[in-house]
Amino acid sequence: AHQQWIRNAGGRFVGGIQASNDRDDRCEVSPFVSYAGEDLLCHFAASELALPLYVPARTEIVAFVTQDKGAVEASSDRGLTVYKVEATV
Repeated sequence: AHQQWIRNAGGRFVGGIQASNDRDDRCEVSPFVSYAGEDLLCHFAASELALPLYVPARTEIVAFVTQDKGAVEASSDRGLTVYKVEATV
């Protein structure tokens, strides 16, 4: 469902890869960014994304940086790639 939200918002995935529950193919949008796919338009228009993907809220990014997890792109404890999207919440 989350990958479809991103596609509906204009995002494209490298090679048209389909997300799954497999660790290397996950796609997740934080509920702090969007609870049901709302407010994602324009955030992914020029993006070609790879899986695994985790879209965090701004507050979650601060937690990654604070914990020395790296800059905006880092690995979370879920093993997903972090991609910054400005949350409206």
